[in-house]
Amino acid sequence: MHRWLLIFLISFYEIAALAISTPVYRLDQLQQGPISLDQTWAIWKNQYIEPAKAPLSVDQADAMQSGKLEWRYNLDDSSIRHASYYTRIEVEQIRDDYMIAMPTIYSAADVYLNGKLVYQQGQIAGKGHVEHPTREYGLIRLPSQKVSHLVIHNSSYSHRTGGLRSLPRIGLENILWKTEKRIVTVLSLMIGSTLLIGVFHLILFLYNPKEKINFWFGILCFFLALRSGSYGNPRIWFEMFGTIPFNLAFRLEYLATVLCVLCLSYYYHHIFPSLYHKRISNIASLILAPYLAMILFAPPALFTSYLFYFQQVALTLIATATVVLVRATLQGDRAAIPFSVSVMILLIGATVEIAFSMMGSVVSVSVYAIYLMVVAQAILLAYLNHRTLQDLRYYKEQTSQAYSEIQKMVFPHQLKLLQQGQKLETTMPTGKNRGIVICFDVILSSTLPEPVRKSLFEQVFTQCYELMQKAYEPENLIANGYRIKEVGDGFYCSIGFPFLPPSKLEPAHHSLHLAKQFMQIFDRVVRSMNVPNGCAIGIAEGNLEGFYPVSGILEYQLFGDGIVRANRFQEARRCLQLETGTHILILQESLQKALLNEDQGAFVAVDLDKGSYRIRDNAQENCFYYQTQSYGFTCELDKEADEQHSSQLPQSVGL
Repeated sequence: MHRWLLIFLISFYEIAALAISTPVYRLDQLQQGPISLDQTWAIWKNQYIEPAKAPLSVDQADAMQSGKLEWRYNLDDSSIRHASYYTRIEVEQIRDDYMIAMPTIYSAADVYLNGKLVYQQGQIAGKGHVEHPTREYGLIRLPSQKVSHLVIHNSSYSHRTGGLRSLPRIGLENILWKTEKRIVTVLSLMIGSTLLIGVFHLILFLYNPKEKINFWFGILCFFLALRSGSYGNPRIWFEMFGTIPFNLAFRLEYLATVLCVLCLSYYYHHIFPSLYHKRISNIASLILAPYLAMILFAPPALFTSYLFYFQQVALTLIATATVVLVRATLQGDRAAIPFSVSVMILLIGATVEIAFSMMGSVVSVSVYAIYLMVVAQAILLAYLNHRTLQDLRYYKEQTSQAYSEIQKMVFPHQLKLLQQGQKLETTMPTGKNRGIVICFDVILSSTLPEPVRKSLFEQVFTQCYELMQKAYEPENLIANGYRIKEVGDGFYCSIGFPFLPPSKLEPAHHSLHLAKQFMQIFDRVVRSMNVPNGCAIGIAEGNLEGFYPVSGILEYQLFGDGIVRANRFQEARRCLQLETGTHILILQESLQKALLNEDQGAFVAVDLDKGSYRIRDNAQENCFYYQTQSYGFTCELDKEADEQHSSQLPQSVGL
């Protein structure tokens, strides 16, 4: 019984071994797609066995191996620099359209079928010439026979890992070509889309350089596309641009991989600036700087030997980013959940590939993970930009009313300076200066009904203010006048400070001209409202000082004896007997002396020394000058004044 059981087990083992070493590829399986030659291979280390002798020398092979046949990991022998592979291929039906697809490899290979050289990938070393590696992809036609013997001579003096990273595949010719074209088309579409997304975000960055998140994502897309096109089977850049020098392509692959990690780290910082600090990316850049220098200048065999150094840094950054992502999600960051979904795709793909690579296996999932991550990140940025636009629109709606109200409180030049970052206190002249003040007052305004009084004040004050601002020049701080303040039934206006007068006339003449315009505006309004009230205007010169309060609301203010004097002269009308509806303009003596001769003659002098009335708080004033005009007056000002004011003031009319 035991003997028969032992015979059964030995037979079963021999049948199983035969099935593994000499697989039979069924036609119906090949029609579904190419099948990997994942079977037992005989391997001769550091020697090129004669192809014709390989089938007979299997028992003398250094190793019998299946799976990925890389020397450093799977064969656990870093001393191998060239080797021979042999396997036996058996098909169920003899056909003339069986093909073997040779994968792109790190180094160079000669491929033999039934003892004949049928394909060369680059130029192998060890036969009297230097190795010239390549990454070309090739198809080899399988002879029309049932059993074929495949021998591969492979050398690798340019990379730390040698051997067959990806196994050859067998399939029908049309299926292999369709599969190859489909893979190339899909990868080209993914890489092209990644590049377009990157260019789009770089354009967004150029449009708004403050949004650096668009810069880092655009650069990240560029390096991801570069890395994706130079990695895996097939390599898109070789398919699109033909032969590329191996040394250049190989360095670009490693360089793009390292830069992808660094760009992703900086991009991650701009997504979560408070959790993922910039110094993490800076430290990673400093650590990887020597490795980047090795990639650029050292031989490939050297910098590929230190790949583990980069892998450790990359896994550390991945772990840190994962912790930050969890914290951001717990804190309710609005970008955390969509970002976690997209980045986890890349993190999982990169982690799986790095982990398997460190264990000696190859799992190429990063290309697809990269594309899915890029698309998801583009959707995330679009979502964030949409939310930002919504916030800005909401903010604009909330602040537009406040902004329009602020415009009522400050002059345009002040608003411009505030937008440039200056403080409110620096937007208007402060300190002491000399100026002329006009005090305007409505006579007997308390006798008017409330609705009429309110409408009268609104129309007169509005038109007078517009007249003051008629010649406003924000660059030079020039205006017809500056309204100091409104006081019940009147207002104060200054000339010469803080705004300079626009005309070439002397300030005294300009003040008289402006006061007459105020009087004309008032007369026009009261006549339109059929209200027989008059107005009183006092004009005086004195000291003025502009200032901002040291506390509370910062409102620009003027004070000085010029304002007090103008009010005192306006009140001097009380010593005169005026008829109802009469308008009166009272002028300080010094200003009257500064007028032109023709204007001086239009005023009547009042000698205060001959009467009992005195200008309060102005004992030194011995006289004042006035002129009156009845209700409904019309006359023209002198032509010279009209010509000089035509560009700044409305149509000039006067007393």
